[in-house]
Amino acid sequence: MKVRPPLLLAAMILAPSAAQAHPGHVSEASGHSHWIAVAALAAIALVGAWSLVRKLSQKKTDQREIAAAQTNAGDQEPA
Repeated sequence: MKVRPPLLLAAMILAPSAAQAHPGHVSEASGHSHWIAVAALAAIALVGAWSLVRKLSQKKTDQREIAAAQTNAGDQEPA
């Protein structure tokens, strides 16, 4: 019988295991390295948000430059 990768992946994700603890577990494990994982996830989220804001800012700047170039091209008289 051939097992398809998506089916195997779904079975692995849905299988009960100790790694699928709820977020409330973090507060109970204050002496463990769980707080490092939470800090790492927060850092990842901040870097992702910063990257998104930077990308949107760059897109807006590019649109302004294009609009300015089109306006300047329209102001010039053909020779």
